[in-house]
Amino acid sequence: MTRIKDFIPGAEPARAPAPPARDDYELGRPAMIIAGEPCYPISVLADAMNRSNSTIRAWEADGVIPRGYSTEGATRNGNRRLYTRRQILGLRQLAAEYGILDDRSRTVKGSEFSRVTFLLFDSLREETA
Repeated sequence: MTRIKDFIPGAEPARAPAPPARDDYELGRPAMIIAGEPCYPISVLADAMNRSNSTIRAWEADGVIPRGYSTEGATRNGNRRLYTRRQILGLRQLAAEYGILDDRSRTVKGSEFSRVTFLLFDSLREETA
């Protein structure tokens, strides 16, 4: 759909189309259910974002994206990070809209993408509360 804002000089730039939705088959089997929602390990989020697990961990540590759920002692190395299906699909959608899904050279730290991801997680937590 074309909006009038797309033709006004200085208006917000047109956003990229949403990536195809991934269904549960593509996401794989959930690691566990938390608050009635299927949750997936960080590797599934990394795959959906076209990034490595270590990049997702670094983004969490740097405050680029919020942390998902955490289970204590779930692995031999300690905690396990889990993300709901809606968190994964929401982050993927935002990454596509802000042009970072396929462009690994885009800086995300301190970007609008980062701010919006925290808003996404807040709204999803409010919905499940």
